[in-house]
Amino acid sequence: MRHNRFWKFLDEPVESPELVIDRPRGSTHPRYTNFFYPYD
Repeated sequence: MRHNRFWKFLDEPVESPELVIDRPRGSTHPRYTNFFYPYD
């Protein structure tokens, strides 16, 4: 089913141990310091 493939595709990066959050919640954008990341 096409719907199931979509959700499986989205789950793969989350399940991977290689996932790195390089902009944690509350950090600012490197070039535009008035912008911040509200979520991980």
